[in-house]
Amino acid sequence: MCGRFNLRLKPSELEEFFRVLNAPDMGFRYNIAPTQPILAIIVRDGQPTWQVAPWGLHPSWSKTLLINARSETVFEKRAFSKSIRERRCIVPASGFYEWQTI
Repeated sequence: MCGRFNLRLKPSELEEFFRVLNAPDMGFRYNIAPTQPILAIIVRDGQPTWQVAPWGLHPSWSKTLLINARSETVFEKRAFSKSIRERRCIVPASGFYEWQTI
């Protein structure tokens, strides 16, 4: 589970890799934190398209934004079960990391 990630690709590189045109230019981003705007690929009207959205999932019953799910339990947890079945997306990332305390 990551707490931060980065995206260091130009729009043209994203378009070539994912084969989805018109990628927004958000510049190189080295420290993307939860709730910040991110790029995602969603399917709209049967076609993949770019979407700028906040990083996180906001279940209707929750007051907080959730950012991580465990793959082992994602289909059983109430917070993620409907989204994992019906509302998937691709979030491009060049790298990810977690802060450590020493």
